[in-house]
Amino acid sequence: MIIKNLVKLKELPISTEYCYSLSLDGVNEYINVPLNAAFNINLTNKEITLEGWVRFSTINIFNAIFSRFFSPTGMLFYVSDTNEIKFHLTRNGGSNGIIVQSLGANIQLEQWYHLMVTYDSTSLANGVKFYKNGVLLVNDTPIADNLTQTVINNVNVEIGSVSTSGRYANGLFNYVRWWNKKLTQSDVTFQYNQKASSAVIESASLLLNCGSGTSATWNGSGFDIEDPTTITTGYQTINVEETDLIIDCPSQPLIVCKSLIFDGVNEYISTPSSVGIFDRLDPFTFSMPIKPQFKSFPMIFSKYQSGTGYRCFVNTSFGNFLQFEMDGSVGKLSVRTTTPISFSNQWQLITITHDGSGTAPGIEIYKDGISLATTIVNNNLSSSILIAKELQIGGETVQPLYYMGNFGSFKIWDIELTSTDIAIEYVTNTAQSGNLVNNIGINYATFDGSDWQIPDLTGSTSIYTSVNMEVEDEVEDC
Repeated sequence: MIIKNLVKLKELPISTEYCYSLSLDGVNEYINVPLNAAFNINLTNKEITLEGWVRFSTINIFNAIFSRFFSPTGMLFYVSDTNEIKFHLTRNGGSNGIIVQSLGANIQLEQWYHLMVTYDSTSLANGVKFYKNGVLLVNDTPIADNLTQTVINNVNVEIGSVSTSGRYANGLFNYVRWWNKKLTQSDVTFQYNQKASSAVIESASLLLNCGSGTSATWNGSGFDIEDPTTITTGYQTINVEETDLIIDCPSQPLIVCKSLIFDGVNEYISTPSSVGIFDRLDPFTFSMPIKPQFKSFPMIFSKYQSGTGYRCFVNTSFGNFLQFEMDGSVGKLSVRTTTPISFSNQWQLITITHDGSGTAPGIEIYKDGISLATTIVNNNLSSSILIAKELQIGGETVQPLYYMGNFGSFKIWDIELTSTDIAIEYVTNTAQSGNLVNNIGINYATFDGSDWQIPDLTGSTSIYTSVNMEVEDEVEDC
């Protein structure tokens, strides 16, 4: 495919679709998940996170969001008749298990709620956390806190019911998910902000991802619901009627587009040491939307020290051209664009690729989806560029050199993206997901009182942290 006419995302037509959820009657309707060994829970399972977007029409003793339970063994996540969120992980009920509930959840009728529970694998009730609409709740005194045995059983996972006990939820169900990982507060905040969206954090850790109404297809006798994880062949509704697919769901995410603005003095983003590890014969791609302000030699990103590593900067000595270098103990690769970067208060999508050849012609630099002509400055690298140095975004502390302006995001792939992939990202703002190893979600950054904590939307690494940045450095501009 050849893309000849690139347009900005804001110029593309926007289509609006209805947002659906499944209505369960509280009598005998629920969503069934096929048996799979991936759902077996025992004390070697490290962590658990469960999520549900729900709107209850009535509240009884067991308003199940999620269950794999054959009394007295299994796992339950539900809202109780005291309007609290409750979690069971039991072998023999209260005699061997964890039973704990929130304090002050105050779940009301006919309101959409984003409810989550996380468990840290410690076999202790204090390892359970509850969240309502992204906010951490206080735990009540545990009802049981003595889990010592496996909780595996042979019944199906169910959404909206505990059918073995004759308990069914009455209300609307949108997304219900299960991760085999304990999500963090920033992860929970990200999930809440997505509302009725297929966007999901830590997708590699998902065991169950049920879109209920959003991915349901009527088959003549029930709804088939897609399983994006591919762990099962899909989920099926039980006793649900075609008219139970309702146009109603949590509001679509209101995306306030944010970026971080760097002062060019000493501000940058620090990354875990595992990020951006590439040697001279490794293919890779870096992509970042930036709005730079002029300063001498702004460093866009750098994993570089003592003449080894790689870095990308604007060479202001040669007409404000973008330059990318790969250095080793023997030789260097360096290319510089022949078109200057713009300092005219404009957003630009910059993309750097390397084909793994270890040569300067194997490096390409793109601006706004189009490959730029480059001049080869050096092409004699014959040694490793590996270095035990963090990748720094917006600066290089060893020089020191710092970037001034806005950063919208930062993505890394362990392949060379094609020119079509790069053009599509610019046109649609949709990144190629295959081989995307890091996606620094600046739009979802949270300030902890001293630094910005920035999630990796791929879930492959821990939080990224700003250095020397203030709360006012986040702006609604991207």
